Amino acid sequence: MPRHITTIALGIISGLIIHLYLLSSEGFTYAEMNSLGIVGCMFIGIFISYIILLVSLKLNEWVSWHQHPSSRLLSGIVINIFVAFCILSLYYQLNWNNLVHPSFEYASFGKVGMIKLGIIVTVVVIIFSIIYYALFSYNLFVSSHLQEAQLQRALIETQMNTLKGQLTPHFLFNSLNTISSLIHRDNTEAESFIRKLANTYQYTLQNYDKNWVTLEKELEVVHAYIYMMKTRFGDGLNVEVNIPESAYDIRVLPLSIQSLVENAVKHNVVDQSQPLNISIIVTGKFLIISNNKTRSPNNVISHNIGLNNLMKRYDMLTKSKIEVINKTNSFEVKIPIH
Repeated sequence: MPRHITTIALGIISGLIIHLYLLSSEGFTYAEMNSLGIVGCMFIGIFISYIILLVSLKLNEWVSWHQHPSSRLLSGIVINIFVAFCILSLYYQLNWNNLVHPSFEYASFGKVGMIKLGIIVTVVVIIFSIIYYALFSYNLFVSSHLQEAQLQRALIETQMNTLKGQLTPHFLFNSLNTISSLIHRDNTEAESFIRKLANTYQYTLQNYDKNWVTLEKELEVVHAYIYMMKTRFGDGLNVEVNIPESAYDIRVLPLSIQSLVENAVKHNVVDQSQPLNISIIVTGKFLIISNNKTRSPNNVISHNIGLNNLMKRYDMLTKSKIEVINKTNSFEVKIPIH
C-alpha cells in the first residue's frame, strides 16, 4: 500500500509540474488554464508513474542496486526520461488545443513545445531519481547497521551458549569424581589433573567471546582436555593429533576443536573393549576432526549447543560452511580454515 500511495503522489506532482511549466512558458496565466486539462495531466502523470515503476522493477532484475548503484541510477534516468517523454509528447500533441480556456485558440504542439517538454521531463526525472537514490542509500545504510546489530546479538547468544556448554555441571561433576579418586592413588597425577582442569576453564572464560584464535592456542586446551579424558578412560580413548607446526597460525573459532572432541566422547561409549579413536588433522583447506562410532550411551546429557552451535557461529562469521559426514561407522567434521 505505501508503494502505491508514493507512486500516485509522485505521478500527480510530476504531472502538475510539467503541465504548469509548459502552459506558463506559453504566456498563459493560471486563471486561463482549463480545469479539465489540469485533472488530465494528473491522471497522465499517475499513468506514467506506474509505467516507470514497472520498468524499474524489471530493471532491478537486470542491474542490481547493491552491486552496481551508479549504473542502475544512470540507466534508470535514461529509460525513465525516454518513457515519460514518449507518453507526454503523444498526450500533448493530441490535447494541446484543449488544455486552456476554450476561448483561446493557438498553434499545435510543435518543435518548440517538444524541446520544452524534453527539458522539463529531464529535470523532473533527474530530481526524483536523485531523491530516490538518496532514500535508497539511507535505507541501505540503516538496514546494514540493523543487520550488523542483529548479527552481533546472535553472535553473543551463541558465545554464551558455548560458555554454558563448557561450564556444564555434568562435566564438572565427572572431573571432581576423577580428582577424588586420583587423590587416594597418585597425588602428583591429581595435581596435574587439577591444573589441566583449571587451564581449560581459564581458556574458556578468556576466549569464549572472541571470534578467532590461532590453532596453536586452541590445541593447548585440546591437549588439556584430552589429558583429562585419558585419565578418566585410559586405553578406552585414543586421540591422534597430526598437525604440522606450519599450520599453527591458522585461525579457528575458540573452543571449536575441543567441543567436537567432547561431543565424540559424549555420544559414544568409551571402554577398552571398544576404544573410541579420534583423529585431528589438517588437509587442504580443512581442519578435520573424525571419530569411529562405538555404542551410544544410555543417558546422554546434552544442551544442544555442540555441533549446531558451532555451525551457527561459522555461518555468522564466514561464508564458508562446515561439512559434516555422518556414516554408519564413523563421524567426520570438516572445518574450513582461514
